[in-house]
Amino acid sequence: MFPSTIIQSSNNDLIDQKVFHLCQQLNIKYSPHNPDILHISEDYSIENIRQIKNFLSQKPFQSPGKIILISHAQNLAPDAQNTLLKNLEDPGPNNYFILTTPKISSLIPTIISRCLIIRLGPQPKHQNKFQFDLPKNNKEAIDLSDQLSVNKENILPTLLQQLNHYHQSIIGSPSKKYSQTINKLIISIDMINNHIDPRFALDYFLLP
Repeated sequence: MFPSTIIQSSNNDLIDQKVFHLCQQLNIKYSPHNPDILHISEDYSIENIRQIKNFLSQKPFQSPGKIILISHAQNLAPDAQNTLLKNLEDPGPNNYFILTTPKISSLIPTIISRCLIIRLGPQPKHQNKFQFDLPKNNKEAIDLSDQLSVNKENILPTLLQQLNHYHQSIIGSPSKKYSQTINKLIISIDMINNHIDPRFALDYFLLP
């Protein structure tokens, strides 16, 4: 299982079913009384998010790993999300994050880029469904970059969608190539988040 997962849905029953299934995969009992699950669902303050580090520093009590479950993660303020990001970047072995939200765009892009996205229910009508195969040479890369750069505002959502695609692929078929592609995508996304020209970030990802 990917270390960090975002479940997007407005249906709480579907969310509960998916969280239960993910916990089963990890052999961790999904229960409010399980000390190896930290469930954040009311207090979204930065002080509470900082407690995650202490929680992860302790060994599991009865499970092979630990889970941080954050329901309605859209309620996290930007400073709390940035604090959470530090834990997402280095969760440690056998530690897993599950975030749920009906509106994934409410999360900062750096969190989204480091998580596997699971969407439950109908896809939003406005979602960009364009996916592409990696170009085989420089000419194909430049042509594809030209095509994707017609509207620079679409570059980041497109790269995030590609990241989700490769996250799904590496779960079904782990490979060094997928891992390298994901790392390159994350660097490109970080470039855009750090105000580098989106076209330059796209070229970095696409050029062999």
